[in-house]
Amino acid sequence: QHPLFGVGTGDVDRAIRNAYDELNSNLESRWRMNPHNQYFTIAIGFGLIGLAWYIITLVLPVFILEKQNNYFLWILIAIVGISMLFDDTLNTQAGITFFTCFYFCFAYFNDY
Repeated sequence: QHPLFGVGTGDVDRAIRNAYDELNSNLESRWRMNPHNQYFTIAIGFGLIGLAWYIITLVLPVFILEKQNNYFLWILIAIVGISMLFDDTLNTQAGITFFTCFYFCFAYFNDY
């Protein structure tokens, strides 16, 4: 319903509940959960413009820091990017800690 700018971060849960109701889902309310996809969650909250900005901010520092040949950083981005297809990786403390710790280490301390 809000493809460009989304519903806002505070309204993601309400938008998902409304979508279940509009689709007349047969799921019990206890099974009506958020999508297990970080990209969908970002797109619902921030829209397509926010999703594009989100993806750009994940990859752009590699080029700004001139780390294009840093294979560990690219592997980390690939692992986290794939995991975001199957889970809300950055909506958990463990996911945020994993990503920020290794991203920072590979981006700033890996000069070989």
